[in-house]
Amino acid sequence: MKNMLKVFIFSNILTFMLFFVSYEKAQGAYYVAPDGDDESEGTFSSPWQSIQHAVNQAESGDVINVREGIYKEMVIISEKEALNDQWITIKNYPNEKPIIDAEGLDITSSKRAGIEIIDSEGIRIKGFEIRNLKADSRESFPAGILVRGKTKNIELVENDIHHIANYSSNGNAHGILVYGNQPQPIQNIKILKNLLHDLTLGSSESLTLSGNVEHFTIDENIVSRNNNIGIDIAGRYGACTSDGCTDYARDGVVSNNIVSYISSGENPSYEGSASAPGIYVDGGQNVVVKNNHVNKNDYGISVSSEQEGFSSKNITIKENYIAQNTKAGLVIGGASLDNGGTENSSITDNLFLFNDRSKKGYREITIQHHTRGNEFLGNIYYVCGSKEYINIPEKVSADNRFMDELVYQQAFCKK
Repeated sequence: MKNMLKVFIFSNILTFMLFFVSYEKAQGAYYVAPDGDDESEGTFSSPWQSIQHAVNQAESGDVINVREGIYKEMVIISEKEALNDQWITIKNYPNEKPIIDAEGLDITSSKRAGIEIIDSEGIRIKGFEIRNLKADSRESFPAGILVRGKTKNIELVENDIHHIANYSSNGNAHGILVYGNQPQPIQNIKILKNLLHDLTLGSSESLTLSGNVEHFTIDENIVSRNNNIGIDIAGRYGACTSDGCTDYARDGVVSNNIVSYISSGENPSYEGSASAPGIYVDGGQNVVVKNNHVNKNDYGISVSSEQEGFSSKNITIKENYIAQNTKAGLVIGGASLDNGGTENSSITDNLFLFNDRSKKGYREITIQHHTRGNEFLGNIYYVCGSKEYINIPEKVSADNRFMDELVYQQAFCKK
C-alpha cells in the first residue's frame, strides 16, 4: 500500500511539473538573466542572456521576464504586433530591477535609445532602470525610451530613467520621446508611474509627445532635477510633414504627476536663461492638465505655441497645485508677437501658492501675446506683497475672462 501511495504521489508530481512547463510555454513566458545563454531555451532555469534576443523571439501574448542585473545593450522593438489584444510585455521579474546601462555604447542613427519601439502595436515596457546614454554632439539624439513610426497601444510603466545626456550646447536628449512622424497617428499611449530625473537635455525635454500623436495618458509620473522642460505636449515642429499628417499632439490627459526642480538656468543651450516650465502645452490641442503638483520650477505650467500662426487650443488646466515657482505659476500666450498663442482654454479650480519667487513681477499668472477666449474661474491664489496676481505686460492685447474671487494676500508670508 505504501509503495502504491509513493507511485501515486510521484506520478502526480511529475504530471504537475509537465503541466507547469507546458503552461509556461503555452503562455509564452520567457526569461532573461545576465548569466543566461542566448542558445538556451529561455526558461526560468535556462534563461537567455540578452533582452534583444528575447525581443526578437517574442510573439503576440508573450511575456519576457528580465531578471535583476546590468544589461549593456540598447534594445529595438520593431514590427511587433499584438493580435486579439494579446500584448507583448517586457518587464522586470517580480521584486527585481533589471538595469539597461548604456555607458560607453555608441549612439548611431539606428541605435539612439535605451529602448526604442518602432512600427509596433501592443507593447508594454515595465520596471526597468535605464541610464547612462550620453552624447556630446548636435548630431546625436539620445533617449531613454523612444516611440516612433506606425505605432499604437503602448504602455510605459514604472521605469526609472536617469542620466540620459547631451552635453553639446546645440544638443538634444530626452528621457521619454513619443515622436509621431507618420501620416498614421501614434495612438493610445499610456505613460504611467515612471521616474525621470537627473537628465541633461539640451534644447529638448524630459518627457515629450510631439507630432502626430493622439489619445494619450501621462499619469502619476515623477519628473525632477532636469535641466529643461518637464512634460511637453508639442506641435508644429515638423515631426510629420507628409500630406494628411496632423503635426501636433492632441486628445490626451496629463494628470497626477509631480514635477519639480526643473530649470534651464545652467543649461548651455539657454545661455543662463531660467525659462523651463514644469508642464508645457506647446501647440497641442484638446489636452486636460489636472491634479498635478508643479513646484519649484522656472515656470509652473505654460500653455502656448512657439510657431507663428498656430495656437494651443481647448486646453483645460484644472485642480493643479502650483507652488513656489521662480517665475509665474502659469504663463499663457506667445512670448513675442512672432509666436503663436493660446485660445479657447479654461483655467479652473487651481491652487496657486507663492509663485514669482524671483520677485520680478511675473506674479501668479502672466498673460502674453495672442490669447483669446480663455477663461479663469474658481482659482485660489496665495500671494505676498501686492494683492495683484495677474501680470499683463505692456503692448500685450488679451481677450480673456477672469471670474476668480479668492485671493489670500499675505497669508502665511514671512515677515
